Amino acid sequence: MRDRLANICMLLAVFLLPWQTRWIYGQLQINGSAWEYGALSVYVVELVLAAALLLRGWPQALPGSFRPMRSGMMLLAACFFSVALAQSLPLSMAMMVHVLGAFCLFMLVIDVRTRTRDVALAFVAGLLLPSALGWWQVVVGASPAMSWFGLASHEAMQSGASVVETASERILRAYGSLPHPNIFGGYLAVGLVLLAWLTYRQPFARAKVLIAVLSAGAIVFASTLVVTFSRGAWLSLGGGLLVLIALMLWFRKMPPREVFPIATIGLLAVMATLVVFHSAIFTRFEPGARLEAKSIAERAGEWQYVDDVVRYNPVTGVGVGGYTATLAKAVPDQEVWAYQPVHNALMLALAEIGLIGFAALVWFVGSIDKVSYRVARSGNGIFAMALGTVLLIVALFDHYVWSLWAGLALAAVCLALMLRWSLEAESRGAAAIVKTKMPAGRPARQ
Repeated sequence: MRDRLANICMLLAVFLLPWQTRWIYGQLQINGSAWEYGALSVYVVELVLAAALLLRGWPQALPGSFRPMRSGMMLLAACFFSVALAQSLPLSMAMMVHVLGAFCLFMLVIDVRTRTRDVALAFVAGLLLPSALGWWQVVVGASPAMSWFGLASHEAMQSGASVVETASERILRAYGSLPHPNIFGGYLAVGLVLLAWLTYRQPFARAKVLIAVLSAGAIVFASTLVVTFSRGAWLSLGGGLLVLIALMLWFRKMPPREVFPIATIGLLAVMATLVVFHSAIFTRFEPGARLEAKSIAERAGEWQYVDDVVRYNPVTGVGVGGYTATLAKAVPDQEVWAYQPVHNALMLALAEIGLIGFAALVWFVGSIDKVSYRVARSGNGIFAMALGTVLLIVALFDHYVWSLWAGLALAAVCLALMLRWSLEAESRGAAAIVKTKMPAGRPARQ
């Protein structure tokens, strides 16, 4: 009973990841004004994860996961060390709670009592309502504030809202239930990879209803991803699908024939959305457009201050979550909205946890990638490599997988599923080898 409740809490947390309901218990300021990254808060999902961890008790990780777990512990230790020497202790302590929550989520997903399929289904199902909300935001051009659901107010004509500006109109980008359309796009890109894995792993012999459900999911997620107008999410999904298709062709791991109609339906949904919003989509690739030029200039301008932050403490960093607070010290007298993390999660991590922490981060991710590489010929290994590609591209072109709880949770789910898929493929491969080596007529020794 206790394990069942723990599984329910864990799957509920995965289902609720897109929702950002939180308790803000403090608000730091820069130059007398509050800023986005100075909010000290605890998310409801983190409390659900804590309940799942308490109910499960001591973790029972999958066999073969010792090295990733050990390197993950080293990364946690480096983060704690950076907090001890942080430039803003309250901010780093609050951010460390989110880092711990993400690591708890990672441990819960790789636990032997967790079913991989259930995690993927919970994540995919959790994106359905945010996708409907995202379409409503685009069509209506506004989204009301609902604090109980963690939703902020957005309007297409409001200054500061994420919009696409064409010659004739301003289109509000789809936020869904997340803080920014880019984050929503990242979730949808991961959701589409998980949907593809669920499709690949399904027995379709008697599953007409299942095919219909997967087709509907492909239509919803693919079309909603388009209206996030997130170039980074488009690029990450494109890179992930390219790796997926290339490895399947190279290792001759062709999916069931039922996959092709589902993929075709998803592609048609993308094409139909492109037709409707073609002018706005083309605008996203016009460097001369007003808002696009402003966005490019702001992102390029962020890089000129990275070395100023890194120099504060290159060995142990300025503390997790402390980048913007340290930037305010290095470059004072700027408008509060100008203090933004650099749009590269790897560089941001280097600045916040220093060379020691960054080495631990590379070790942690590398230990998972190494397992995936060992089973790259298997179907699960191919999907692990594709999901890793999506996460890597997102990390290279945005900061939220390190700077925000929503991004940390997304990274935790991706890395945990990569490890689960790979270890399960390795286990099946080892079992197949043992079976072929058994003499005929003799039962295997238990």
